[in-house]
Amino acid sequence: VEFVSRQAEGIVGCQPEEFMRDPDLWASLIHPDDRQAVEQATRQIYASRSSGAREYRMRHKRTGEYRWMEDRVVQQLDDQGNLVGIFGVARDITERKRAEDQLRFQADVLCNVHNSVIVTDLAGKIVYWNEGATTVFGYSAEEMLGQTPAVLYPDQDPALLAADFKRIMEEEDYIGEWKGRRKDGGTVWID
Repeated sequence: VEFVSRQAEGIVGCQPEEFMRDPDLWASLIHPDDRQAVEQATRQIYASRSSGAREYRMRHKRTGEYRWMEDRVVQQLDDQGNLVGIFGVARDITERKRAEDQLRFQADVLCNVHNSVIVTDLAGKIVYWNEGATTVFGYSAEEMLGQTPAVLYPDQDPALLAADFKRIMEEEDYIGEWKGRRKDGGTVWID
């Protein structure tokens, strides 16, 4: 190891000099469940003479907490194409992984809810449509994403519908009934 930036200390709790004294330190901090995959990815990068990216958990030396890392590795070749070194950049992606896990969890919950779940952005465009909504209204997610819920309530007074949505967007709870229309033209009352 010829160089480690000072940022390593904040990420994994080791001084750069520690990595230079102990070339195996980085590998020893990798989560045991991730070591084999990291080693395999490393061998593949070496064998293919290419660059690559890896994601894995790494233990912070002082706190013992595991953090998610993403590193990108680029091979350094001499003029004859011989491998002479590796240049790697690692960054902490723990917050991104937590957000991804939370989104996956929420998506799993929403997919398994049998009631209609329709989510809009603040502009009122539908950004999520579950199977329950398809069962109730007859439209597929592909048909409804990007539309507004007004499509589902053509018989509602637009001013009253807008007022109801305004109250919801102002974080007021809303309980009420709306007369909706299914894709096949049938009426459906929504509570």
